[in-house]
Amino acid sequence: MAHQKSLAYNYLRDGGMKRLAVICALFEILVAASSGQAQILKPTIGAGGGPTFPVGNVTSVDNTGYNVLVFGGLESGLLPVGVRVDGSFVHLPVKFGAGHDNLWSATANLTLKIPAPLVTPYLIGGAGYYYADVSPALGPSTSKFGLNVGAGATVHIPLLFAVFGEFRYHYVINARNNVQYIPITIGIQL
Repeated sequence: MAHQKSLAYNYLRDGGMKRLAVICALFEILVAASSGQAQILKPTIGAGGGPTFPVGNVTSVDNTGYNVLVFGGLESGLLPVGVRVDGSFVHLPVKFGAGHDNLWSATANLTLKIPAPLVTPYLIGGAGYYYADVSPALGPSTSKFGLNVGAGATVHIPLLFAVFGEFRYHYVINARNNVQYIPITIGIQL
C-alpha cells in the first residue's frame, strides 16, 4: 500500500499534474468543438396529412377534404429562423354532383421558431406556385401564384424524430375567383 502511494505521489510530483491539465484542456476543446457543430445548419425532412377546410367563396362549391404534405428545409442552431420548401396536394369534394377540386402546390417558406426544450412553437409563411384543377364554378383549371401563412408546434422525441402539427391559410390568386383553404396537418419530421 505504501508502495502504491509513493508511485502516485512520484507521478504527480514529476509532471503528472501538468499532463492532467493538458488532458483536461484537450477534453474542453473537444466539448466546445462538438457543441459548435450544433450551431451549423441542420437539414430537416417531414411528411404529414390531415383535413382541409375551404374558405371564402370556395365554401359555396366545395366540402371539407384532405391534404398531403412533404417538405425539406434547413434550421439553424444560432437563429430561430429557418427555410422550408413544401410540396402539397389538396383534395376537396364538390358539394353538388360528382367531382372534386384538386390543388397542387410548391412553396418556399420562412419559419420563425420560439425555442423551447420539448415543444417548439413556430410561425410559417411564404409564397409559391399553385396548380388548381377546379370545378367550372371557381374558374378554369390554371397555374397561379399564391401565398400562405400559419402556425404550428413541434414535439421533439429525443434521439428519434419529432411530431408536428400546423395549420395554414392558403390564398391562390385566380382570375375569376381567389381560391382559399386552410389545411390542418399532423406528421413527423426527421
